[in-house]
Amino acid sequence: SAGENFLIFPEGAHTADGSLAPFHPGVVLLAQKLGLPVQPLRLRGLDQILHRSWKMARPGRASVHIGPPLDVSGLSVEEATQRVRDAVSRL
Repeated sequence: SAGENFLIFPEGAHTADGSLAPFHPGVVLLAQKLGLPVQPLRLRGLDQILHRSWKMARPGRASVHIGPPLDVSGLSVEEATQRVRDAVSRL
């Protein structure tokens, strides 16, 4: 409903070194179906706080970088998915 947000991790897995993996198209398909923009967001430093091989988080610093919303309507799923990944990689 109005005013609610949700977060989708389009890579589908936590990377070991914080680099970006290929994006899955689910976020684009959902945004196109609902007529919503995609808000690019990048979390940096999480690999130093909770590495995917660790059982417990460690103290550390992380940062959140937020880009401008992307309109993915009218684009092919492949083009829109790449556009979202490119926007996240620039953050």
